[in-house]
Amino acid sequence: MSATVAEIEGNRISLTISATSAGVKVLGMAKAVVLK
Repeated sequence: MSATVAEIEGNRISLTISATSAGVKVLGMAKAVVLK
C-alpha cells in the first residue's frame, strides 16, 4: 500500500491511495482527506 499527497489546501491534505497484491493493483481510485 502506498499513498501520495495529491493536494494541500489550508488545513486540508488530500491523498491518493493505491494497493497491490502479487504485482496486481487491487485498490483503484481510493482517496483520503486529512484535516490538520
